[in-house]
Amino acid sequence: MDTITYKTPDTDIELAELQGDDRHVLEMSIDFGQRTIEVIQRLADDRSHTAREHYGHELSLRIEPQSRADFAWLMELVVPKVAALCSRYSSEWDGSNHVARWTYEEAAMDIQHDLENIVHSHTRSDAPAGSLWDAGDWLDASQPEVAATATDEQLKAMAQEIMDEAHADGIHLYGLDEYLERLRDEAREEADEE
Repeated sequence: MDTITYKTPDTDIELAELQGDDRHVLEMSIDFGQRTIEVIQRLADDRSHTAREHYGHELSLRIEPQSRADFAWLMELVVPKVAALCSRYSSEWDGSNHVARWTYEEAAMDIQHDLENIVHSHTRSDAPAGSLWDAGDWLDASQPEVAATATDEQLKAMAQEIMDEAHADGIHLYGLDEYLERLRDEAREEADEE
């Protein structure tokens, strides 16, 4: 898998300069074709989108890192999701425009939803510290029972139940779908060995 290239502010001073004033916001601009993440400054009331965003080749998400360390932590969570999306991305001519296409489109959209949740949870000013968890880490002590015969619909229902429980505790999870799928795959391997 090719790497994701990204440029982050090197110091808290650079980050503060990039953040600017109250009229500006920071956005993480993801280019799936170029496999890049760039942090850009935009006017807070600018809601415009580029043609590449409109056709799905790019995604822009607002971010609010408070420090360079905070930004590094966010990138640590985001880069694997972006890599997974880039591996499913292709550009296709639809007769009038080049549009983004995704292999396993539903899985790609689930990953994009996870990515948006990570960024949203991380930028919520009311989110308590430590509220964003990797699903595997949070569920480690109480690993859910996933049958080898579990359908995708059953996994989605299980994921929703787990998310509801986590949210009740003020926890935001990422990577839950992949974690449950991995548990199902492990159960299938065990069943095949018997």
